[in-house]
Amino acid sequence: MTLQHFPVKHSTLDENALAEWTLSCYPLREPVRCRFLRKSMSDVYLVNTRDAAYILKVYMHNRHSRHSIEAEVGFLNDLLDRDIPVAAPIANNDAAYLNEIDAPEGTRYAVLFDAITGDEPQETNLNHSRRFGQLAGRMHNCADRLANMVCVTEISTPGTHDSTKTAGSRCLTLIASGMVGERSILASTT
Repeated sequence: MTLQHFPVKHSTLDENALAEWTLSCYPLREPVRCRFLRKSMSDVYLVNTRDAAYILKVYMHNRHSRHSIEAEVGFLNDLLDRDIPVAAPIANNDAAYLNEIDAPEGTRYAVLFDAITGDEPQETNLNHSRRFGQLAGRMHNCADRLANMVCVTEISTPGTHDSTKTAGSRCLTLIASGMVGERSILASTT
């Protein structure tokens, strides 16, 4: 069997092409540089401009639905409205947060966030752990007030769902994915 193109499950997008794409989608100042940081359930890129740093999160194809990602962005904006330090989603030139990228494996969604500055919290530092717990508690309290917000996450098989999560349970997922301001713990303790 000869294939014209071998099927792709999860591509790594070119940093230079992403820098150009990001500049075309967002009101950013040139020059724009993009650097791949890590691959997980989403690919994470550091985007640097002349005067700011951002995080570009590119979601895996068929891993999360459009609705799920929009719910995540909405939850982060709600947390920001309640003065909880999270990475702020950045609206694109069309005033939308969610973008589509035509990747080899199919459509991948992307969202740009403000980068959070500061040092990494140390798990062995009791004060850092205490502040992190307080932050998680505040997030859960906000999520409890938003109990009607439901987030459905699709797994890799389109049309199937691994679970239905309330905003409260989504809170810890956001912490684990790095979209919550863990680094801000240090800023508020020093």
